[in-house]
Amino acid sequence: MILMIFDNPLQAANKFSEKLLQYKELEGHIIIGNSIKNIPFIETIASELNLYYDMLFNKGIYAPNNECQIAKISETRDIVCIQELIEAFSITQEYILSMSTVLYDESIMGKIAKYRKSLPLSNLKGKDILLLDQGSNSGLTINVCHKSLLGLGVRSIKYASALVAADAYNYYNDLFDKVYYLEKIEHFIDKDYYYKQPLEISSEYACEILETSNYYLPYQKEINEKNN
Repeated sequence: MILMIFDNPLQAANKFSEKLLQYKELEGHIIIGNSIKNIPFIETIASELNLYYDMLFNKGIYAPNNECQIAKISETRDIVCIQELIEAFSITQEYILSMSTVLYDESIMGKIAKYRKSLPLSNLKGKDILLLDQGSNSGLTINVCHKSLLGLGVRSIKYASALVAADAYNYYNDLFDKVYYLEKIEHFIDKDYYYKQPLEISSEYACEILETSNYYLPYQKEINEKNN
């Protein structure tokens, strides 16, 4: 049984903002997003909570048949794999490393150039982080972001997702310092399934949001100079 279907991610963002505002412990956190598609969702919540945000870019690595995602690489060059699939497809470590290099150079560097104007990821050392999602289809993305953030020396990592799969909740609760959600869903299908109109945005619109935002941390020169 589906308990809630959102009209679109912006409706979910507004509802989620109302809930997250109740948690005073989130004051001073930096929001981290992991998908360009999530930018309007993140911008809405960041502005409501008065929190800065940055994007941690990543890319999926697929099996040679190109049908099954077996790993993720992040912009910090951290890699997380699904070991069972790697063994099932007899995929070598050399293949993973080779593909990660190609995808980093061709995709992730392109995202950094386009959506951060080739600026480095914000200085997150010693910061409290809120990893923010519309909903997660892949534990790979969450795991590679978690691994990358730990490697950057953050102080704490909380996870907030409008939609959480019930069977993954306990895992997330063990992985993060705290988990926030609007709806916990049994028999989770796909995050877009729970939105009547999943938000598809162009790269141009995503850039426009970031360039006009008061909360996108890489473009807040005064704040960055103070932090560095």
